[in-house]
Amino acid sequence: MIDWTAIVDKSAELVKGYLASGIRPTLRQVHYRLASLQVGGYQNTKNCYKTLSKKLVQARKDNLIPWNGLADHGRSRQWHQLDKNLDFKEILKLYIDDLGTDPWEAQGKRLAIWLEKDALAGIVSDVARRFYVPVYIGRGYSSWTFVADNLGVLTDSNVLILHLGDHDPSGLDIERSLGEVIGYFNDKSGFNLAEAFKGLGLDDLGFNHSNVRRLGLTYGLVQEHKLLPSFTKKADSRAAAYVAQYGDQCWELDALDPTVLKALVTQAIDAEIDKDGWAKVESENQQRRDKVLEQLEDIDLDLEETQE
Repeated sequence: MIDWTAIVDKSAELVKGYLASGIRPTLRQVHYRLASLQVGGYQNTKNCYKTLSKKLVQARKDNLIPWNGLADHGRSRQWHQLDKNLDFKEILKLYIDDLGTDPWEAQGKRLAIWLEKDALAGIVSDVARRFYVPVYIGRGYSSWTFVADNLGVLTDSNVLILHLGDHDPSGLDIERSLGEVIGYFNDKSGFNLAEAFKGLGLDDLGFNHSNVRRLGLTYGLVQEHKLLPSFTKKADSRAAAYVAQYGDQCWELDALDPTVLKALVTQAIDAEIDKDGWAKVESENQQRRDKVLEQLEDIDLDLEETQE
C-alpha cells in the first residue's frame, strides 16, 4: 500500500531543501530520492513516477510546493520581447562581469565538461560558470556536427574533458564514440592522438583516453551512494559486454542526489586549479572591472522613450 500523503509531504520537504541550496530539481530527481529513501512504499517504477507527477501538480495547486519548485528542461520559450524601460547602466554592469583574462590561460590547461543529460544542465552549468568551464550537452551520443562546431576547445591538446553520463552500455560507450570523433578532427588538423586512443575498452572509467576522464557515473559512485538501479536494456547492442562486467543492472546520472552532483563537479574542477595563479589573475580581473565601473558612473545615459 502506497502512502501518497507521506510521499507528497516528503516531496515538499525535498524540494524546499534543494531550493534553499540554490538547486531547482526535476521531477525525475525527486522520484529517485523518494525511491532511495523508500518513503511511503514508493518504488522506482513508471507507475509511481506518473502518479507522482500528478500528485505534485496538485501539491503546487495546494501551495505545498511553489510553482517554481520543479524544473522542466524539456521545454523552452523563444520570444524577441521589447522593453522600452531598460536600465542600460545595469545592463552594462552585467557585461562587465565578463571582462577579464581567462584564468585557465595561466594554468597551462583547460577543462571542459561533456554532459549526457540535458535535464542536469542547470546544476552542472551553475558550478562550471564560476570556473569559466564550458559545458557541452550531448544528449546521448553527440553528432559530428556538434563536435565540428566546437573544435576550438575539444581538440585543444591541453584540454581535459570531464564526462558525466549514465552508467549503462551506451552511457559508457559514449566516451569511446566522442573520442573517435575528436580523434578524427585532431588527425585532420595534423595533431595525432593515435597513442591516446590505445586500450579503448568498456570498463569502470568508460573510454580510457588521456583527454577524457569519466567523472560520473562510475561504479564507485553507484556503490558509495547506493543508487537505485534499472534493468539493462537487452536490445542495446552493447548490453552483452556490459552485463558480463556489471550484471543486469544499470544506473542513471539523474539518480545521484543534486547536491552530491554539484559537489562532485566542484571538487573535480577545483582539484585541477593552481590556487595562487588563479587568485592572481582573478585579482587583476577585478581591478579592471572596478576601474570600468568607476568610469561608467560618470556616463550620462539618457535614453528614455521620446514622447511625440
